[in-house]
Parts: sequence; C-alpha cells; structure tokens
Amino acid sequence: MPIGEKSNLHVTGVPREAARPSADAIYQALKRLCTKGVQPYWIKDYCPELLMLRGVEQQLHSPNATRDEAVDALVRYLSDRVEHTGKDQYRIILRIVLALDAEFLETTATDRRKAAGERFRGGRDPVRAGTIRQYHEVKAIEKLHALIVVDEGL
Repeated sequence: MPIGEKSNLHVTGVPREAARPSADAIYQALKRLCTKGVQPYWIKDYCPELLMLRGVEQQLHSPNATRDEAVDALVRYLSDRVEHTGKDQYRIILRIVLALDAEFLETTATDRRKAAGERFRGGRDPVRAGTIRQYHEVKAIEKLHALIVVDEGL
C-alpha cells in the first residue's frame, strides 16, 4: 500500500464500514469495561467493539495501526470524552471505574468503586461501592455512551 493511503481494513481486520458497532453494542461494551477497566487484554477480548469507534480511529497515528495502538487510542479517546460528561461526579466515577487514571489499572472493580465512592462528594459523605455500581456508575456510563453515540452519528 502506498505511503499515506488508508487501508479499507480496521485494526480488527474487518472492513471499516462493516466494523461500525451499533449503539447497543457500544453500551454493552462500556458496561463490560467497568469489570477490568482499560486493561489491554480485556479490551481486546471482551470489548473489541470499542476499538472500532470513529473516535478511536481519529486518535490513531497510522492507517496500519496494531491492536495495541488501537487500545492506546481508545484510552485517549475515552479520557477526552469523560472530560465532556458534564458533572464532576461523572468524571470522578468514570476516570476511576474505567481505570483511566493509571493508579487504578491494577485494582479490582470493587476497589475502584470504593475509591470512586470515597471521592464522589469531594471526600465528604462517602458513597458505598454498591451504590456507585448500581446507580451512579449506570448514570455516568449512560452519559458517556450518549457522547460516543453522537460522535458515531448513531
């Protein structure tokens, strides 16, 4: 392929336009992402739909990017989208629960939710991990999903 020409294949090996995930597939993948955060193996095996997002493609520095490069691009893209979710509380939850902050990458989902609950209200009046998971995380993921769906034109 000539230099500068874009491949018609996505990093997953699927034709670019055929690879576009549905709004529901994106939502389900974002929910699964809460389990292990942005661990590269987890994204590749359990959330590959997220690697097919236009926003991820725009973050790639090469048309022949590897899946590892696509994972890095996904982290950059999600970090950017999280900053546009509106509420500080959503940003806190998403940065911690999705392990976008590196300090949480090697922690369990329960520990990340506990940390999010401790920081949720600026350190005052902590919220239990279960409440974060069942209520606040759902709202934050829905807001992130809505931003991504707009980016995708869905």
